[in-house]
Amino acid sequence: MACLTKWHKPVYALVKVEAGGVVKQDFCLKESYGILKGKVISPAHNNPARALVLVLSKDSLPAAGKLTPRQKNILVKAALYKTKTNQKGFYLFPFIKPGDYFVAAIKNNIYGYEEVKIESYKTSIVDITVNKLLFP
Repeated sequence: MACLTKWHKPVYALVKVEAGGVVKQDFCLKESYGILKGKVISPAHNNPARALVLVLSKDSLPAAGKLTPRQKNILVKAALYKTKTNQKGFYLFPFIKPGDYFVAAIKNNIYGYEEVKIESYKTSIVDITVNKLLFP
């Protein structure tokens, strides 16, 4: 049963079976999610409003951590979840399947990313500093 609880909430029921009887019981497992939220921070004091925030699989980012504009476009298409920050730079993903991810923020020609582990029924708070330049 432990393998089912990663993305699903366990369901239990009391079933009465008479001696020699057979009972069929169907269950519908409820998917479980985690919440990811945080703020995009810009040390250069650029306004982080409407920054693009992406949740990516762990193998999505280049090994060197340097991102070109072309790679940026590929990442945007490959993102598992996408949103934009509000006027104060805050973002929210209310339903993310449990797992290990990168969360990246892109604003104009700067970006940043952090690793995050999402767990069922828990809120992960990750602030992202955008201070890396896109490489030509």
